[in-house]
Amino acid sequence: AQAAIGLPPKVQACIPRRAGELIRRYDLEEATLRLAEELRLEVARLALPLFESSGGEYGITCGQVDPRAGDDVDAMVAAAQRLARLTPNLSVKIPVTAGGVEAIRELTAQGICTTATVSFSVPQVVTVCDAYRDGLRRLPAHLRPPRLQAVLMVGRLDDHLRIWVEEHDADIPEEVIAQ
Repeated sequence: AQAAIGLPPKVQACIPRRAGELIRRYDLEEATLRLAEELRLEVARLALPLFESSGGEYGITCGQVDPRAGDDVDAMVAAAQRLARLTPNLSVKIPVTAGGVEAIRELTAQGICTTATVSFSVPQVVTVCDAYRDGLRRLPAHLRPPRLQAVLMVGRLDDHLRIWVEEHDADIPEEVIAQ
């Protein structure tokens, strides 16, 4: 799994040692959150030259707010503000919940890039885009409009459809679901 995240071997080799250090200092949950943040920042550091040379078009990394805060607007906004201060090439992942949509609206107004995740339908993406547009209306003129990425999780929708077909003994071929 470490190799899959694309970190250089030197960085990968440090992960078990750093995880052990954090576990000795913090409970497992806090150690995990801290290690994830350190890795996120290392990936952002590695991608920063590409971000800078492309004028912000490429080299963007994502950092997720605590998923347990999925409806706590204030907690998500505070976490996103903290993450955004760490590096300019980070888009903060926000879940598409009612609170998440409000957080995206607020973060957009503050010029913070966001990635809306766990979207299963086009109406959810439209809702996210509406929140983004509302946030842009409140964006101070001196700030650059932030990027919004809305992720439509089609594979998860496919999984849901497969389960529904099985539960309802529906005659819908796999090719139709995949299409």
